Amino acid sequence: MTQSGWAQQPSAQAAPASNASDFIAVGAAQILEYEGADASRIVPFVAGRLPLFGRQLEIDGLQLRYDLLDSPVWRAGPGISATIPRGDTADSNAVALLPSIGVGLELGAYAGFRIPFSAAKEGALSGYLFARRDMASAHDGWLVTADMARAIDRLARKPRC
Repeated sequence: MTQSGWAQQPSAQAAPASNASDFIAVGAAQILEYEGADASRIVPFVAGRLPLFGRQLEIDGLQLRYDLLDSPVWRAGPGISATIPRGDTADSNAVALLPSIGVGLELGAYAGFRIPFSAAKEGALSGYLFARRDMASAHDGWLVTADMARAIDRLARKPRC
């Protein structure tokens, strides 16, 4: 009796091509207690761009954005963000008069773009608008932010001789 019917040989399958734009980075960041403060704190920081259900999940600190568009340039979709609490101890008299706020959970949407510099995709110019509403009653309001960045992939660049 042969064992060929019992065990299957592994099939030779090509490994999926990796996407150079997919990455994850974990570290620490030093942030101000509030805009204009002298005091700062160290917080965990995560950044990345990962495939999820055929689309891109972008992680940027305390923000998650899920791109619903199948476009090499345009991006848009839902987003979620968390805000860090602010206590009533502040080194600014004006800020000390403001009420304390707890951890905020904000839901909203974003739209943006990412334009490669060259056909070799050695870098990109990107930007987005992100509008979100506080859902945890931390500040009971809306927040809209804009971001613009230029990235250069040093590993993709060819040395000049």
